[in-house]
Amino acid sequence: FPVTINTKTYHFILDTGAPNLISNKILKEINSTSISKIAVKDGNNTQDTLEIINVDAIQLGNITFENQTALVSDIENHPFLKCYSIDGFIGSNLFKNSILKISLKNKKIIITDKIKSLNPNEKPTEMQVIGTQSKPCIWIDYQGKNHKKVREQALIDTGMDGFYDLSNRSYEVLMKEGIYEILSNSQGYGNISLFGTGIKSEQELLNISYFKINQSIFKNVTTNTHEEHTSGIGLDFFNYGDGILDFIHHKFYFENAISEQLMNATETYRDW
Repeated sequence: FPVTINTKTYHFILDTGAPNLISNKILKEINSTSISKIAVKDGNNTQDTLEIINVDAIQLGNITFENQTALVSDIENHPFLKCYSIDGFIGSNLFKNSILKISLKNKKIIITDKIKSLNPNEKPTEMQVIGTQSKPCIWIDYQGKNHKKVREQALIDTGMDGFYDLSNRSYEVLMKEGIYEILSNSQGYGNISLFGTGIKSEQELLNISYFKINQSIFKNVTTNTHEEHTSGIGLDFFNYGDGILDFIHHKFYFENAISEQLMNATETYRDW
């Protein structure tokens, strides 16, 4: 979507699983100086050092966010991202004092600071906002052995393809609860992320019979494990309803959503 910096419009991706990030091209054009360099881990837990800079103003539509920080990366020469012709990522830290509505159905992103203006008609659930990046994490409910209720916290990551990925950390913790069935395992590389595909590792293909977020139930969810520390809810999740991420009051709404959905492997399976 279009983002304006210093009166010039650029093409950005909304990625709530990441901080603000701009290309070297923008850095040169806005003539900003580096604040510092910091160690950054991508979605495959690969670490590198990136510059962090101050951006005087970032404009989305008619809303201006002043005095923002952003990482800088060589997006133009990234083996995968360069294919998208993007100039950067708008991350979750931009919305720490805002409420963000995502509607894939209507192809709209709405930003406000008043939840009443969105007139939500569903009950919200808790959304934890973590760290300086303001990572939005919500609860997933499962059914374990003997219908025992089991919960996991997962990151809402609009920069991630697919419906849901289970982190290796959660995979180990939830193994004893009997919430999933292992379909197969294989050696493979991680998903393409900021610093590449990561290292080759053991990956499991799983089936989860019961998966609930807010009032929506998904059955027969097929997914794979990945290296990220936290499990991720991807962009495809919003094909089933509109999400409202209330960073101010730490609430998540799932509006106009399905009540129950039988999934299948083709809807959730990816990168295996």
